[in-house]
Amino acid sequence: MNKAEAPPTGRAKSRPGRRRALCGARCRESRPGRSLSGEDKLAIGLLALFLMVACTLELYFVIHYRDINTQTDIFARAFGIYAVGDAAYYGQGNVYVPLALESINVFFTQALNVVLIRAIVKRRSYRYPLQLAVSAYVSYSVVFYFWLAHVSGYPGMAVHNVWGFFIFVTPNLPWLLGHLYLACRAFVVIQRQFRSDPANTSST
Repeated sequence: MNKAEAPPTGRAKSRPGRRRALCGARCRESRPGRSLSGEDKLAIGLLALFLMVACTLELYFVIHYRDINTQTDIFARAFGIYAVGDAAYYGQGNVYVPLALESINVFFTQALNVVLIRAIVKRRSYRYPLQLAVSAYVSYSVVFYFWLAHVSGYPGMAVHNVWGFFIFVTPNLPWLLGHLYLACRAFVVIQRQFRSDPANTSST
């Protein structure tokens, strides 16, 4: 029997098997494998809502923060209603605080939201750390906005009445409550993972 007719060795047989196994593991990791849970769908829905508002209403403010009170379209009228609670969003007073908050939110946070949505769909391992970081930051920014207005005496609110406080607080609640929920869920999952990992349990 010559070398060309010699049967393949066990080592040669094992290589295709190993390649198939590694490819199979990578393929299983790259595709979802099962449908998204209700919690994942809720997270994607919230992120999609925040992304849509950022790319429309909030981007409009960043572009027109100087002359928004001279515009007549529907977005300008919406900010005119919100001006009862904070006139800075209608081009009056210190417009640079909302400009700083909204420009970071539009051009930085939404890029992270897109990455996070992809991580949820693809079930990437960095999904929950990223979700915790983004949601904690956005929650903090809303609380900072509320607290800054409070300690400065609500300078953008012409009349301090129930309607003014309602307009000031209510439109911001979806961002605060939604991101607090996402941050809490990410924290619970991360904590559960650490508790279930034998490498992180102390020996008795």
